[in-house]
Amino acid sequence: MSLDTMKVSPGFEKYMPIEYQDLVNNGPFGRQVKVTDMGKFKEIIEEHPMCAGCAMALFIRLTMIGLPNPEHTIIVGTAGCGRLAISQAAIPFIYGNYGDTNAVASGLKRGLEIRFPNQKKDVVVMAGDGGLIDIGFQQLMHAWFRQEKFTTIMLDNEVYGNTGGQESGMTMKGKIMKMAPRGKQVDKIDAIGLAKVSKVDYIARLTPTNPSRV
Repeated sequence: MSLDTMKVSPGFEKYMPIEYQDLVNNGPFGRQVKVTDMGKFKEIIEEHPMCAGCAMALFIRLTMIGLPNPEHTIIVGTAGCGRLAISQAAIPFIYGNYGDTNAVASGLKRGLEIRFPNQKKDVVVMAGDGGLIDIGFQQLMHAWFRQEKFTTIMLDNEVYGNTGGQESGMTMKGKIMKMAPRGKQVDKIDAIGLAKVSKVDYIARLTPTNPSRV
């Protein structure tokens, strides 16, 4: 969406949607913005159909603000609550099959390096705990093993929230869920530990209640 990426023929700018004009003139493209600048620029995501007050929606918003080069970023996601907001952002979004996000990102990153050898393109996987640690862990693990050069962000809400409330591998032990009335019987998966033993270059645990770290 930056002026270097998409240009509208002279004289036609006024016919573009108001939202597009606002993003071009007041958005983060080609600028360095941070969380403390919220309210001072047009964000790339503002409206979405997620539940009111959802902390995941806030974290997605903060993450979008934290992207260093949104005009050169592609996000890969899949089924889950998060995609309701991610897909509304003003940047390219690829909806992968459930569990295949990191495989899609691996091929996409390599293809972009061939297609744009002189311009770095950032690929970001953003999916829930079910799509990454449960169903998608095989693809996630092997992307780690291959030292793929893209970012994976797990939106860990500790539940399959989009399909009725089933427990996931990231659900805390003993937690009573809508579809786990007796409580989860095993411990929460140590995702950070798995990333460490896989030699991931950068690992961080973030929370929307501490936005400065994003």
